[in-house]
Amino acid sequence: MEQRLRVHDTVTAFSQPDAIKAAQNDIDSEIQRLNDCISSLKSRRNSLCTVSRLPPEVLSEVFLVMAEQLQAQDRFRVDFKWISIARVCRLWRHIALQHGRLWGKIDMTKPDRTGEFVDRSKGAPLAIRQSFTGSLAELPTAFTDPSHRYRELHLHAKEGQLGPNVLRVLNSPIHAPVLESLVLEVSDNYPEYTLPPTIFDYKAPALTRLQLQNVRMEWPAALFPSLTHLSIQ
Repeated sequence: MEQRLRVHDTVTAFSQPDAIKAAQNDIDSEIQRLNDCISSLKSRRNSLCTVSRLPPEVLSEVFLVMAEQLQAQDRFRVDFKWISIARVCRLWRHIALQHGRLWGKIDMTKPDRTGEFVDRSKGAPLAIRQSFTGSLAELPTAFTDPSHRYRELHLHAKEGQLGPNVLRVLNSPIHAPVLESLVLEVSDNYPEYTLPPTIFDYKAPALTRLQLQNVRMEWPAALFPSLTHLSIQ
């Protein structure tokens, strides 16, 4: 390192701008090289830790359990605290990015994050749990595009005009063949809304749980053949 930078020993803050710039560039390059060496050594050191004995598929399941425990604390809010595991080391980040189920919980109020999570979920079933506290003029396309992958759809509207917006989207011809749980709660200050029997275009054969609050629904008996839990308030 000293030999590579010794050529700049005579460069000072009073030197010509070109000489100063060249010295700074070489120093920056050396700093980057050393940082890369340190990062590589840290990765090597981490690989010798006891936890590194666990195969990636076991670690990924541990990550998933942690994410599920955090999410279980709130039916509607998506908790992203689990993402901190991807910042522990290179290996854990790689494992997290390769495990699609970890990224299957979607926050629709953050469109920039919604598309990223849908992509990282790698085709895994999606769980959307969201409580909206304000109006939303237009739902992101990521809400309707992957509807065929919905496993859970839990929505709660508190204020603003989101209630009719969400219901209008649900009335559209989107399919949900793997949807297992649908929860729609609208605050009492809303007028009562009605979902037509055309919801999901008659294609929600896996739905076992349906919970509605301040939302009415009329449907033929055969619309949800697998339904085992029904709550209407």
